Amino acid sequence: MVYPDFNYVDVAIGSPAMRNHVHEISAVGPLVQQHPGPVFATWRRFPHGYVDHWHTKNNQGHHTVAGYPGPCYADFLLFDFDGDGDGDLEATLTLVRNFLAHLQASMGIDPGGVRCAFSGNRGFHLCLAAALFGGGTPAAARPAQQRQAALTLANGFAVDDKMYDTNRLLRLVNTPNPKSGLYKIPLGIEELIATPIRKILEWAESPRQVAWPGWEEAPAAPACVALWQSILQGRAVPVAPHSTPHPAASVFALTGLREGDGRDNCAFSLACEVRRQGGARALALEVLKMWDRAQAVSLGDGELAKKIKSAYKNSPKDGEAEDSITIDDIKTPKELVQAYRDYVVSLRNKRVLTGWPQIDRKLRAIAPGEVVTIMARSGVGKSAAVQNILRTIATEQHLASLFCSMEQPAAQVFERYAQMSSGKSGEEVERLFDKSESRQEMADMVVRELGERTLTVAKSGLSLHQIEEALRVAQEKIGTKVDVLVVDYLGMTTMQDLGYSTYEQVSNMAKAIKALALNRGLVIFLLCQVGRKAGEDGNTPLTRSSARDSGAIEESADYLLGLYRDNNNGKDNTLVVQVLKNRKGFGAEVSMEFDRDSMRITERTFTFLPTQNGQATQGVLWYQMDNE
Repeated sequence: MVYPDFNYVDVAIGSPAMRNHVHEISAVGPLVQQHPGPVFATWRRFPHGYVDHWHTKNNQGHHTVAGYPGPCYADFLLFDFDGDGDGDLEATLTLVRNFLAHLQASMGIDPGGVRCAFSGNRGFHLCLAAALFGGGTPAAARPAQQRQAALTLANGFAVDDKMYDTNRLLRLVNTPNPKSGLYKIPLGIEELIATPIRKILEWAESPRQVAWPGWEEAPAAPACVALWQSILQGRAVPVAPHSTPHPAASVFALTGLREGDGRDNCAFSLACEVRRQGGARALALEVLKMWDRAQAVSLGDGELAKKIKSAYKNSPKDGEAEDSITIDDIKTPKELVQAYRDYVVSLRNKRVLTGWPQIDRKLRAIAPGEVVTIMARSGVGKSAAVQNILRTIATEQHLASLFCSMEQPAAQVFERYAQMSSGKSGEEVERLFDKSESRQEMADMVVRELGERTLTVAKSGLSLHQIEEALRVAQEKIGTKVDVLVVDYLGMTTMQDLGYSTYEQVSNMAKAIKALALNRGLVIFLLCQVGRKAGEDGNTPLTRSSARDSGAIEESADYLLGLYRDNNNGKDNTLVVQVLKNRKGFGAEVSMEFDRDSMRITERTFTFLPTQNGQATQGVLWYQMDNE
């Protein structure tokens, strides 16, 4: 969990009145197992200062958490929907469904960031992951800030505003309600939308489990981030009065429909509402899928896609901007001269070299705003190749870089750098690092070689928004702009919000990566897999169309490098690097020496005999390519 030092909660067993028993979070689970009755805990987490405050007795000589003035943190934002009795449960469930539709249509909230539960008595709890709002940091003001965010998002929906007190208790999932005897149970989002209340009541007769992703795994929703930042900065954020529910809510609440009941028109109206609120096609599809599962006769994904296509007719493709053309966009020859002068200066000051002379000679250095796509089959050496390049950038060019490693964990990234620095195998590095006398020497060697500006974020499934956020945080960490970004690899990124087909998602991500390079003045190395037609073992030369899933990968790249091994399963250490696309000239095919122990990749030269003068010469084989 984030902020692991905030690991204390107040616990009450049997009744909220039995509170003022502070425990570490790790002890709460065993308490639930030991006590068959209801168990309550604060839904916010606190640091050790909470314990110190509790130890200080009040005027009556009792331990109490009341009046705690320090910071706290919550992994989620809570919404409590409480009806007036069992007879109103159906109406309360409809209210929760309407509210969920409102959040998805107006705020673009990913379903993976939402958890819900039936309380076992009169109501439902809906929780939005803090990650949807950008996470935030612990603060004493966090309860008041969350209250303001919750009431703003509620926008006329009736929620219990007493839930935002600092020490507010919440009954834990899978513990019983003392009045009804039913358990508080988790509900999946699809279950919340499509399950009738009688079935939910049956489920609540015993504990049940739902597999949730981690709170921190939810992708940030830009609208939620903007709302949270407004609150933090003290800008006016209107708390909407009670009003008519969001327009999408009434449509979303219609369930059990068949053909002839207006089902098709409802689907189209819901898609139009998502579009009106600025939601992408992918978001509209997810909203419609949830709605469709609650109908008596489903439309199916194919028909839903047609409704979305109609709703988004004449709108720009997802990921494409509608920026207007200004006078500055139209260049005279004189202004082209200045643009080229700026380009040459950028090459002189911020040019990037791979460290492989024959490749660098052909590429003529990589400039800010350019994308180098490296493709190969799994296991050929894409990640090793890019870490060799990053090592060259650190040691010879002294530029700041950020390596987004979505496949290798941080420990493996370090081990490979250590192999390259020391020339030793991974097994040797591990053995030496296990010994205190050699550990510091090895660590100092890597740190000294890479410096302080070779950064790594090892996190699977990064979205484009998270990659941009990582760039921002990296700049804050080192105090200077990042020059080089590595995305390893395209297939591991989260792209669901960029289209509803794999082709559309990959195409839009490739285009967005190129736009990111231009907008931020970055050199980007983008790694990607190749399709099956490129061979099973990575021993087949590649072509420009070898990239998996979309031709936009090749189209968006300024340079396209292909990697293969003639004998990938044998002992031959040859790695062939192909320059398949080069905006500045011709292609090349260069054989490299891939030392499997040290992970170092260096150019291998060939000797050509005989020569005209009888002397051996060295070089590489070149082939011509269409000039871009």
